[in-house]
Amino acid sequence: MKYYIQISLLLLFCSIQNISSHNLRQISNRDGLSNSSVTCLFQDEKRFLWIGTYDGLNMYDSQKIYVYKPDINNQNSLSSNVIRKIIETDNYLWISTKWGLNKLSQKSNAIEEYYNEFGENSYIAKDNQDYLYVFNRPNTLSLYSNLDNKFINFPIYKEKELDNVSSFIVDSQDTIWINHKGIMERYTISGKKTNNPQIVRHPDFTHPHLIKYAFYSDEKIIMVDSEGNIFYKEKGKLHFIRKLKQLIQESGKIGAIIFDDNDVLIGFETNGLIRLMAEQNYQAEKFNINCGIFSLWKDKQQDIIWIGTDGQGVYAWTKDEYTFTNILLNELPISKKRPIRAVYTDKYNTLWLGTKDNGIIKINHYDTSKEYSNDNVIHLTTQEGLTNNEVFAFAPSNVYPILWIGSNGPGLNYYSFSDNKIHSLANNTNQNISHVHSMCETNDSLLWVGAGNTLLKINIQQQKQGLEAKKIQAFNFDVPHKQKNNQIYSIYPENDSIICIGMRGNGVIRLNSRTENYSFISFDRNGIAPMSDILCIYQDQHEDIWLGTSYGLTKLKISSNGNYDYKNFNENEGLPNNTIHGIIEDKEGHLWLSSNTGIILFDSQKNTFRNFNHRTGLDITEFSDNAYFQDKINNRYFFGGVNGVVWIKKEKKKKNNFVPDIHFTKVRIFNKEYNIHEFEKKDSNSQNIVLNHNQNFFAVSFVATDFINGENCRYSYKLENFNNVWMDTRSNEAQFTNIPPGDYTLKVKYNDGGNSNDNLIKSIRIIILPPWYQSITAQIIYVLLIIGVGLGFWHYIRRKYERRKAAMSKKLNEKYKEEMYEGKLRFFTNITHEFCTPLTLIYGPCERILQHENSDVLFKKSA
Repeated sequence: MKYYIQISLLLLFCSIQNISSHNLRQISNRDGLSNSSVTCLFQDEKRFLWIGTYDGLNMYDSQKIYVYKPDINNQNSLSSNVIRKIIETDNYLWISTKWGLNKLSQKSNAIEEYYNEFGENSYIAKDNQDYLYVFNRPNTLSLYSNLDNKFINFPIYKEKELDNVSSFIVDSQDTIWINHKGIMERYTISGKKTNNPQIVRHPDFTHPHLIKYAFYSDEKIIMVDSEGNIFYKEKGKLHFIRKLKQLIQESGKIGAIIFDDNDVLIGFETNGLIRLMAEQNYQAEKFNINCGIFSLWKDKQQDIIWIGTDGQGVYAWTKDEYTFTNILLNELPISKKRPIRAVYTDKYNTLWLGTKDNGIIKINHYDTSKEYSNDNVIHLTTQEGLTNNEVFAFAPSNVYPILWIGSNGPGLNYYSFSDNKIHSLANNTNQNISHVHSMCETNDSLLWVGAGNTLLKINIQQQKQGLEAKKIQAFNFDVPHKQKNNQIYSIYPENDSIICIGMRGNGVIRLNSRTENYSFISFDRNGIAPMSDILCIYQDQHEDIWLGTSYGLTKLKISSNGNYDYKNFNENEGLPNNTIHGIIEDKEGHLWLSSNTGIILFDSQKNTFRNFNHRTGLDITEFSDNAYFQDKINNRYFFGGVNGVVWIKKEKKKKNNFVPDIHFTKVRIFNKEYNIHEFEKKDSNSQNIVLNHNQNFFAVSFVATDFINGENCRYSYKLENFNNVWMDTRSNEAQFTNIPPGDYTLKVKYNDGGNSNDNLIKSIRIIILPPWYQSITAQIIYVLLIIGVGLGFWHYIRRKYERRKAAMSKKLNEKYKEEMYEGKLRFFTNITHEFCTPLTLIYGPCERILQHENSDVLFKKSA
């Protein structure tokens, strides 16, 4: 029996592959994570990643991490910093914490409801109708009623203590599964949309062994029984996976299990992560994660596995079309760590690393070794035959079974695969060989060596004692501004007769090896001096020459008459870094570039760049001059850096043409940041935000939820009705100043540097309200006031006219009366005059008759 167990253990662990070539990207406290012990993971409808830890809740939007913690000055903050589980229902996040259940509104970004009765050891789940279930109290199941916004409690049979419950699941059929003492009990709740829902008990799930673990993934219930049998239930059928009892005993408690397509991922709380590969009869493959696993989550849109660990933050396993594998100097049994300056792999699957002042590091079976020790790592220094420990170049021989080794010298070394020893090239000439940074052997068995600023043409011949330099011809080029330190860093045979030589600070020299004539190509006149600082040279399949310089990547086209034209790509054109140390072309015609900030994938047809650095999983981001090599047999690309080496392998997986959604997240006004929902209004057509007139200096933040290529994303935006020109930005923010009141549309376009996403445009309507004195109400008041003033003026003029008319009428009446009086007066005057004249004529004689004494009485009486 003991023998049988030992054989079983041997077979089990022999079947586990320890693989370290996964694309694992780590998110830890250096990226802003509040705590590295991750208890739970969740992605909401917008695909934002919520990370629960032992010290706060984190939201990762592919660009930034936002932290939520309890705050004594904020009444709407979390009730605890220890997060247990996260679930989303109808724009709300339910956050189970150590001190209660919190309901977080994603619009207000604040906790709106607290349920402190659901504290430690609570289980939460939701069904397909977004109903929330909580199991916390003994003998009680709670359902959150969307009608009354409160929990309804349902009694479950007695003696169901929380300590005896290990799993709580709600499946796609809205059946509640409770693992109580190893028995999977089943319940349903009917009438959830009414005021009187009822709980129904169903027969327990029957299995010959007790269920120890139960998880829910991809609409499947995954169970592990007490005998170590892993199986899952889907659509009423059971499917056996395999038995892993011994592995579980060795690895400890299971923290999480999920499906990855047909494969199964199992995370152990104290001992890493394994994958059971369905295509290989569920053979176990171990990930290179040396810590406990608490949580697993799969992003189906980008095919990412999120891994929550105990102490190492979050890992993102991305199954991209390229796999990056790192070997760090800290992993090697070498006490002295020096930058890698030369890389080569031979047909024996040995990786050669030339270092700066630490000789050569040979790693046997570099890609299959589980660990690196003195058994498979060989350190070669001057004690093993090197003339100098500063090794800068390797070059395989086309004639002899050797590997040429270039160093600071003196002399030249080579490694013989016949006796597995390092030898020195015999040199009986007067020409010194030192400061070798580049070498190449042409088809005519000539060895071209860049020794300082001198090019050496060495004829090699075989002697009994070894190889000897039969003849050495030195080429000292007459170039402008030649300096002692301007060394030859790259030698590349352009064709059978032309050799391109790249010099530090002096451009490119094209040497005709037959006529020994040469021409000089410099970029000082039309460019700047760093463009002539050549670090590497490569000729692509279209026979274009590419130059890696201290000022970006230069494409050189040379015509048959010797004239040349060039185009330079630098940081202004989107290149992540201007220093290009190495260039390799893949089968698709893309160029792989090593730089000071990572590895760059350049599409020379689209002129787009994609950067790979520590945010995409690389542990080596600063690379060295000439430390690159292309293994054409295995189709791998090697780049050496200051702390290790990385190689790239093209996978068979097809490229995922994923198109992310763009979300508007924040509004910044006068450098104060707000949640965009504070200004948001929704109508039937589009998303609106409304700003006051004094908020016209603002910025709108946006993010495309691309967790793989987000590091390489570039945004363009324009504000229609203000400026219809697309503005490019490397940030995820559109800034505006002094925008006049009006109705605008902000459009944002996303480009990940690889896929063509010109059609991916998201827009939001921005309304800037005018000041109160320019508002519609004010304008109506202004119109009414104008009309009122007009009417008042009209009434005033009219009254004035009436008064004037009345005055004139009165004056005319008075004048008429006066004229009438004067007419009457004149009439009576004239009448009086007419009567007065004859009377006067009569009165005179009568007076005289009366006064005459002789008049008789009759006459006097008649007079």
